[in-house]
Amino acid sequence: MCSLALSTPSTSAPGASKDGPCSLALSTPSTSTPDASKDGPCSLEEVRHFQQADRIEHCAPIEGSEHHIVLYQLPYNPKGTETPVPQQHPRIELLEKVDFGFASAFEDSMTCRWARVCRMLDDTIFDSRKLEAVIRSYNPAIKHGDTQFKALHILLGKQCELNERNTFFGTTLPKIVKLARRLPELFPVLLPRLMAGSNLAVSMSQEQAACLLANAFLCTLPNPNEQMPGPTIRFSNPNFVALYGRGEPAALQKLKCLLNYLRRVCNRMPNGVLTYERRSLDKRGKLVWWNATSPTFSRERGPLRVSVGGSIDGPSADGLLQMIFANPRVGGGVIGAGCVQEEIRFVINPELLVARILFEELQRNEAYFVYGTEQYSAFSSYAASFRYRGNYNDTRSRDSSGRRRCYIVGLDALQVGSDPDQQYCEVAIRRELRKAYVGFKSALGDADTPVPGIATGNWGCGAFGGNVQLKALLQLMMACITKRPLLYFTWDDAELRDDLVAMYNVLTAHSVPVATLYDILVRYQTERNTNQDLFSFIRQQLAEL
Repeated sequence: MCSLALSTPSTSAPGASKDGPCSLALSTPSTSTPDASKDGPCSLEEVRHFQQADRIEHCAPIEGSEHHIVLYQLPYNPKGTETPVPQQHPRIELLEKVDFGFASAFEDSMTCRWARVCRMLDDTIFDSRKLEAVIRSYNPAIKHGDTQFKALHILLGKQCELNERNTFFGTTLPKIVKLARRLPELFPVLLPRLMAGSNLAVSMSQEQAACLLANAFLCTLPNPNEQMPGPTIRFSNPNFVALYGRGEPAALQKLKCLLNYLRRVCNRMPNGVLTYERRSLDKRGKLVWWNATSPTFSRERGPLRVSVGGSIDGPSADGLLQMIFANPRVGGGVIGAGCVQEEIRFVINPELLVARILFEELQRNEAYFVYGTEQYSAFSSYAASFRYRGNYNDTRSRDSSGRRRCYIVGLDALQVGSDPDQQYCEVAIRRELRKAYVGFKSALGDADTPVPGIATGNWGCGAFGGNVQLKALLQLMMACITKRPLLYFTWDDAELRDDLVAMYNVLTAHSVPVATLYDILVRYQTERNTNQDLFSFIRQQLAEL
């Protein structure tokens, strides 16, 4: 049976699903029972500012400015029931400079690509083969290519029972088409792109995001790389076609999550808003955190909670800034073979996929932020074992601007090559510190206001090959500098939990300056003993001071 939930969504409780219990872990479920009573060294209450986390603001209220483009009309009442009205102002100069390519779709109704899309979508689509033919008819990139639609045919053909197939093609798909065709109505101004080197935010309604994703599902969106000089691919292809060509089980499960989202928003459109922000450091700026005036480690300045259970997107992390271990190209392999931490988060919170449309590839001094996305699907397991587990009802409250209190930061780590030792060189360490700084530093800048904590873990230590001890220490250093509490998940690794807690206790008990730890890190590559791990090297060096 297909189990696509193609009919009316269930009214399950938060975290529950109609197919089974929800697993919020972004890793393989543990078969062990690690002793959570040893989690520490600080309490969860300290990290959450004694349960004030849900009331601490992560970002300023939404206001239009030269650095914040708002695609719906203000003022907007987030407590009302109406969806925000699309912005109607003329195409201002800033938007003209970052034209995404929709302009040509709207200007000539007789000859433009958009008119052809609409004509082809007028056809009755009764099965996956007809859907493939329609997509090929208006998407020039795949019209005559070797692109396959294997996942669509398996999921909407072989795995669906007749009644589910009839429901999708008779009810759900026409609603998706109707939503997609509202593109000119919902985007009367040009959609901006968040380019490398910019400090710029875009806010839109959840309805506008849903329209973009309906078009991505139907593969109508122009590929921005086609409009750029040179062979470099700087954006992800916004359409879902790369996912359709795959046939492995995890790809089908990701597609189920996306179809569940589209069914949900087509049946009942959410009326909140979302913010997508690119934050960049000036490459010329000298951020010398390792000088004599650098802060010292203390529990008061940077509380740390290390947990063997739970996950970055789980209940204990609600109200915190939740870290995505990102790919430089936002979303990584979500519309393809990838199915690890970033990709899973993008399919259970599909509004994150809009970031693939907006963001140019991240540079070494940049981070992305997304505020307000909802979780729509429950899931279990990880990678090849990933499974869609049915509908999920997100009950998180909204902030004063109407965004769900889900705050996400994406940071891409250094990709370690064939020589793992290179991650310990000073250039690599500085790169990671700058990357962490742009993601950890609060944008609100009020020294008297508590800074929300960050939920994180083994950043860049999976496919990117990073050393877990090094990456944990770099995050601790930046948490101390930015006064960010850390909730660190070790993915059921009790040994790492114990080692990290012990190292933190040494650093805080002796009030070790961040500058001192930095100096020790950059000497590790050349001065360590054979097979000496980083934590033992640090203890040895501190004992000799």
